[in-house]
Amino acid sequence: MAMEFKYRVLVVDDDSKIRNVTAVILQMNNYDVSSAENGIAAIPILKNTRPHVMISDLRMPDMDGYELLRMARRFFPAMGTIVVSALEGEAPGRDIADAVFAKGGYSVPELLECVSDLAGLYPILRPSLKTTVSPSWVPQNDGRNFWAACNECLTCFSLPLSQVGYSGMHRAYCPSCGQKIRFTMQQVHSDVVAIAA
Repeated sequence: MAMEFKYRVLVVDDDSKIRNVTAVILQMNNYDVSSAENGIAAIPILKNTRPHVMISDLRMPDMDGYELLRMARRFFPAMGTIVVSALEGEAPGRDIADAVFAKGGYSVPELLECVSDLAGLYPILRPSLKTTVSPSWVPQNDGRNFWAACNECLTCFSLPLSQVGYSGMHRAYCPSCGQKIRFTMQQVHSDVVAIAA
């Protein structure tokens, strides 16, 4: 008997109960499931397993869902992306998420149908944003550190904002592979720093 191919799905949520229940539901429907508690933990899984679909929360510590979705669109353009979140703020646009579900506002069959549809589209590639500037961000839960992602090996690392506390183009070296990276910082208000990738 031939082995049936399983689509790979990554579930990213800092709530372990939601993450585990979603993973079990997907596994019961013959998906190969990985999970992560935030964007930082998700990056090596994305790199190593190349999921067909990623389901992500938005509000998470260290790297939130918005930053994770932006990175996913850039480095893994063929992967389908689904947001499942309380959506307290503005929902992501179709440029970074293929589908958006409000927590508690959808049924399991609706989610499974969406996962199936997106997995079935893989590997139709979307255009990938080409830039030499590395993805970077300041986490909402920690205004003292800046994070960057290496374009070469996808390692995420932090630097104190005091080292890069002025607007403009900056350079650093990836602590994992030694690649020189570039990132841009823009001062928006006296105490808010916007990061451009």
